[in-house]
Amino acid sequence: MRPAETEYAPFYQSYVARVKEEEAILALERSYEEIHHFMPLLPEGRADFRYAEDKWSVKEMIQHIIDTERIMAYRALTFARGDQREIPGFNQDGYAEMANVDYRSLQELREELQLVRKSSICLFASFDEGSLNRTGIANRYKVSVRALAYIIAGHQKHHFAQLRERYFPDMQMA
Repeated sequence: MRPAETEYAPFYQSYVARVKEEEAILALERSYEEIHHFMPLLPEGRADFRYAEDKWSVKEMIQHIIDTERIMAYRALTFARGDQREIPGFNQDGYAEMANVDYRSLQELREELQLVRKSSICLFASFDEGSLNRTGIANRYKVSVRALAYIIAGHQKHHFAQLRERYFPDMQMA
């Protein structure tokens, strides 16, 4: 069952809307398939490319997807287990600045993203319906465990669309 708009902050609406699947696990599995097919299309020789001076490089973008997924999965685990402590937000630009992706290859980041997604699939598959329905407060907003799965999948889809449209508009990237 898709999350209701009351299960997440309004700024996540565009991510959730990108996910067409009706079940959280299916959404994560299908977006894993997209990772598997899309990431090899990104040319290693353009891994440090930025479409504008103040924008992330391709590697920074992939690292951002990985970092965000880990944070959202942690939130999901915390709330699924009934922990009601509020979880703070995070500074995505600060994380990107400290990630040191200059020393990593696009291939390494692709493998890491695939492993992180497989881990998220295992995590969400372990949750029963009661766990998926639990909520908590993250970044000052109420969010359900189920919505976090959709946010993870939709966030990745959002950034893959940016890579297609802004970074590599001249390439065939289905």
